[in-house]
Amino acid sequence: MFPTYCFSHNRVVIVDSDLKKMSQECMFSGELADSDEHVIPSWLQRRFGLWGQDVVLPNQTAFRYARARVGVKAEHNQKFGLIENRMAEGRFNLQEAYLWALKIHIGMMWLDSRLKRERKDRSSSTILNTGNFSKQLLMFRHLYRNWANGGTTLPYPFGSVFLLQGALMPGEFDFVHCMISGAIGISIDDRFLVVLLWDLSEGMRGRALRDWDREHRSRIQNSPEVERRQITYMARHVWTCEVAHELLLWRRPFRFREWSSIITAMPSEATRGRGAVDRERLIRICQGFALKPIFTEGDLPNHYMLEFPAPNRNK
Repeated sequence: MFPTYCFSHNRVVIVDSDLKKMSQECMFSGELADSDEHVIPSWLQRRFGLWGQDVVLPNQTAFRYARARVGVKAEHNQKFGLIENRMAEGRFNLQEAYLWALKIHIGMMWLDSRLKRERKDRSSSTILNTGNFSKQLLMFRHLYRNWANGGTTLPYPFGSVFLLQGALMPGEFDFVHCMISGAIGISIDDRFLVVLLWDLSEGMRGRALRDWDREHRSRIQNSPEVERRQITYMARHVWTCEVAHELLLWRRPFRFREWSSIITAMPSEATRGRGAVDRERLIRICQGFALKPIFTEGDLPNHYMLEFPAPNRNK
C-alpha cells in the first residue's frame, strides 16, 4: 500500500497570539468552539480502516488520521453533517463535494498552523502563511454560511470537481493535498474525488476529464495485473498534479461579491494569459503528489518518479 502525503509550503510566521485565538475558534463560524471534529471524517476512516494509518504533514511529521481534529461549534458541525451524510451515501451534488473538500483543505491548513517548520527548534517559524490562510478561511466561512442559508454561487460549483472512474484499486484509500495549487484528491468509495479549489470551475470546461479517460484510464485497463496497482497510483497522481499545475498557470485573482443569497466570483480584468512556468514551484507542487519531476528539455517534466517523504512520527 502506498502512503498518503499532504504537502503545503509557505514562509510567513504566525505569532503565538494568532495561534491561541485560532485554537479557540469554530472553523465554520469563528465563534467560540465547544467541540471538535475530525479533519478526515470518521465515516471515511471507518470505511477504509484509517484509524491506525498516517498522513505525512509538511515538516515530515507522521500524524494519525484519527488525531487530526479541529475546533468547531456543535450546531455548525451538525449542520455540515448533512453534507457528510450525503457524501457517505454517494448522493451528493458537485457543490456539496466542493464544500466538503474545502472543509478538509481548511482543516489541514489549521493543523499546519500548529507545526513548526523545524520540529526540534522552538523558535522556528510555523509552516503556514497567516495572510493566505486568513483569506481562504474567510472564503470558506462565507461559502458555508451561504450554503447553510440555502444560497448558491456563481460559478456553481465554486471550483472544479472531478470524480475519476477506474483510478483506484478495490478498497484503496489515497489522499493528496497541495496548498500551493489548491488541490485535494481523496478516495470516497470506488472513485477518486479531485477538487481544484480556486480555478472557478474552469478545469471542468476543458478536456481534463477526457484526457483521463482516453490516456490514463485506458493505460490502467491495458496494464499487466502485477503492475496495475503502481500504474494506477502513478496515473491518478500525475493527472491530478498536471491538471492542478496547468490551471494554476491560467488562474486570475478574483474577488467575491455576496448579495442576497448568491456569492459571485469576479476575476480581475487583467488580460488573460498563461503564466510562465516556475520550475522551483513546480517541483514543490510535485512533492505534494509524492512525485519527483524529471526534466530533459523545456520547462515541463518529461516523466516522473515516485518520491515519498521519510516521515517522523508525531507522538
